[in-house]
Amino acid sequence: MGSKVEQKIQSKGLIVQSLVYLMRKKSFHEIKITEICKKAGVSRLSYYRNFESKEDIVLYYFNNNFEKIIGKITMMESISYRELIEMLFLHFMENLEENKLFFRDKLIYLISISTDEYMKKFLKVVFKDNDHDDFILKFLQGGIMNIMIGLMTGDENHSVEDIAVRIDFIYKMLSERTEI
Repeated sequence: MGSKVEQKIQSKGLIVQSLVYLMRKKSFHEIKITEICKKAGVSRLSYYRNFESKEDIVLYYFNNNFEKIIGKITMMESISYRELIEMLFLHFMENLEENKLFFRDKLIYLISISTDEYMKKFLKVVFKDNDHDDFILKFLQGGIMNIMIGLMTGDENHSVEDIAVRIDFIYKMLSERTEI
């Protein structure tokens, strides 16, 4: 990797870390770009080379986390739908405190955008033969998003394994339906 690429990745990481740090102290909407730059130790020019808005930082945060999961699952020879869901929720739970900050500040739509985009990528890895019903998968994506919301609000208290088993059961049940 060239030094400019490494520097860009490092700057993005510092900006993300700074935003999350500042969000622990005050609302996302109260945080100014100047504060993020100061905390990250980067110039405004560097900030705007990497991000157009604070919302872009949040999208980058989630996309980067999902890329880590994709990296793990592509290293595996095969992965079941249940294993994918388990990995997704394990990673989500590892970052639950940060996720709660984004939810608190009504940024759930950004989580949803990123989740929707990456679920499609995850499912391409799981269903290499593309033998699945897109309608069912979209339905399950909505359910997964709502379970994530429940975890952030404290309304859900199931273990990651239990969540994965239940979602996999629902997927199999829906997939085995007769043709309409």
